Amino acid sequence: MLHGKPLHTACHLKDYGVLCAGCGRLIDGRADPGFVVAGDKSYHSACFKCAECGVSLAAGAPYHLVAGAAYCKLHDRRRKITRDKLKVNSTTGEEFYVEAGTGRKYRHAPTADGRGGKEYFEDAAPPALGGASTWRQDAP
Repeated sequence: MLHGKPLHTACHLKDYGVLCAGCGRLIDGRADPGFVVAGDKSYHSACFKCAECGVSLAAGAPYHLVAGAAYCKLHDRRRKITRDKLKVNSTTGEEFYVEAGTGRKYRHAPTADGRGGKEYFEDAAPPALGGASTWRQDAP
């Protein structure tokens, strides 16, 4: 209401409506009853897409929000992998990753579906010196 008079529907939406975070246009719940609210942003169902590949996420597809951007399951997994630190074993030259959240070490390993996965490992224990200051290979 403005000055005691009801607003025209289009004027009301213009002044009090919600803007789509994807396209910037107004969201009219009557025209798009399946609009999506993700985090603190609203989207037309057609505008809610993966920030990496553009696949639609509106039909109940799993997604993850990162800094306000939505990612599909595949690209969220890839984004997490690239956040992990790549390291090189100075002795063997082997490359491995250190997981960002847990600090666990892993290598990429092939899986049956061909996409690959993580093979976690621990560092080998150093050779026991048995109290001596040097290690002798021929010692009993």
